[in-house]
Amino acid sequence: MNGKQKKCDAGLLIAPDGMLPELNRILEENTVNLGCSPESAACCADKLLCTEILKKAGINAPEIAEEAKEGKSMF
Repeated sequence: MNGKQKKCDAGLLIAPDGMLPELNRILEENTVNLGCSPESAACCADKLLCTEILKKAGINAPEIAEEAKEGKSMF
């Protein structure tokens, strides 16, 4: 970030999943973060962890494939 965030009343970041937690942390140190917390961004960026948390909360989520089914690729 370039320091201009200190001149803003609030901010909302749009960034790649891997960058969002750290950038949200920086934003929160300088102004009001209108988006999710750095911790939430990190959870959502980890698709496996996010799926497990959703399932534990009773929210429908895609099944996690342990291995490829015959004739199908994992990717």
